[in-house]
Amino acid sequence: GTIVLSFQVNVANLLPFSVVVYFLGMAFGGVMHKLRHDWGINEASLMVSLDTWLHIDPHLIMFVFLPALIFGDAMAIDTHQLRVSAWQVLMLAGPGVVIGAFATAAFAHLMPYAVGWGMEGCLVLGSILAATDPV
Repeated sequence: GTIVLSFQVNVANLLPFSVVVYFLGMAFGGVMHKLRHDWGINEASLMVSLDTWLHIDPHLIMFVFLPALIFGDAMAIDTHQLRVSAWQVLMLAGPGVVIGAFATAAFAHLMPYAVGWGMEGCLVLGSILAATDPV
């Protein structure tokens, strides 16, 4: 996290933190794939570490890491700014996300690549892509 934040501040200050983390994950995935499939390396410490994280119990993330992240953000929040913009936050986090999910599903349903998906699959795609993070 510290390395990513330092990179974001010094090099990629125009990119959001989540975008930098995404590209870092893609780079690690590419390196892991290259080491495993092209060079046949399976026992390197990086490979063992990444394999361990790939098979982590999702409940561990839900009950250990997520509360710590939420608590850290809650302690750093500007309460005055929250009071001023509470109505806008509630509107965007509630109905705004639902409308975005349905709009994304409708758009995906009309695209030619979604032939055979059905509306249920498009609604799943819309609900995944309707993130509340930008709110």
